[in-house]
Amino acid sequence: MDTVINSAVFRAAVVALFAFLLWYSPVQATGPKSAVTPVEVNVASNAAIAAATPTPEGTGQLRVSPVLLNLRLDPGKKYTYDITLDNLTDQPLPVKLSFDSIDTDDESGDIRLDGPVSPLLSWSEVTPDSLIIDAGGRRTVRVTVQIPDTVALGGYYGVLFVEPLFRSSGPGSQVSGKVGIPILTNISVGETQRKASITDWSTPDAVGDRQKVAFTLRLRNSGLNHFTGTPRILLQQWLGEPNTIVLDERVVFPGKSRVWKSTVDMAQFSYGIYSATAIVSVGNGETIQASTTIVSLPFIPIATGAVIVCVALFLWYRRKRLKRVFLILKGSS
Repeated sequence: MDTVINSAVFRAAVVALFAFLLWYSPVQATGPKSAVTPVEVNVASNAAIAAATPTPEGTGQLRVSPVLLNLRLDPGKKYTYDITLDNLTDQPLPVKLSFDSIDTDDESGDIRLDGPVSPLLSWSEVTPDSLIIDAGGRRTVRVTVQIPDTVALGGYYGVLFVEPLFRSSGPGSQVSGKVGIPILTNISVGETQRKASITDWSTPDAVGDRQKVAFTLRLRNSGLNHFTGTPRILLQQWLGEPNTIVLDERVVFPGKSRVWKSTVDMAQFSYGIYSATAIVSVGNGETIQASTTIVSLPFIPIATGAVIVCVALFLWYRRKRLKRVFLILKGSS
């Protein structure tokens, strides 16, 4: 008989716990499942590469176009590209142009100018390399790139600096502020030879009430030339509709990695088991992906319900002793 009673009590406690969770769950599923607004951390786009160096105050006097040369070249051929320079001031603006090498830091992608000298510098020429642009005027300079007949295949990188010269507040002095136009070249490396891999796709295994999930995606370029990676994250509950989070595109140099970090507030979603898939487009219709699983649990109501069940069971099993204590206290009064 005691076994039957204990089994009935246990079932009643379980039913009470699930009823409590069902009552609590709707509070969490308050946000629209189709609209996810991630909080981006350390986000940069291709436009950031155009800012090869910090832009000093005063370089706003000049506008350049294009801001990036992303080129695919072949050995033994000559290429020409026109760069437009606009003087945004009401005075004549002297300008000089020069080339330099660039590299990027691993993972952050920050531009560096202290790397090895690129052969691209000896293959490139700009004409004219100094000029004066009339007030409010526009001038065009031409960049010529002559690739040698014999050259190692792969990526070569440089920057064309445009230096507007303007007078400072001091008498007779001049200040130069550089504006960088990155030149990213790929010599005879086909699109099918791209070597991209996801080396890290990490999320927490489980999250509790109203927690933010931190994503880390690391993309590695093991090929000979650069490519642009554009990631998106798919969060999908079992039998549910996928929620898409699109991250920014970034250029990945050869032998380097890039890292994306993002957070998503799970209060926008109901509880459950989610698949989190990172899909990265690396150009030419090619994508790579990696998946993991996230379990969203109502830790607070589970803990609260567990405490309630434990207290109820304790009171049930000790009911006779508690009854005697109650009678003794009642009789003594």
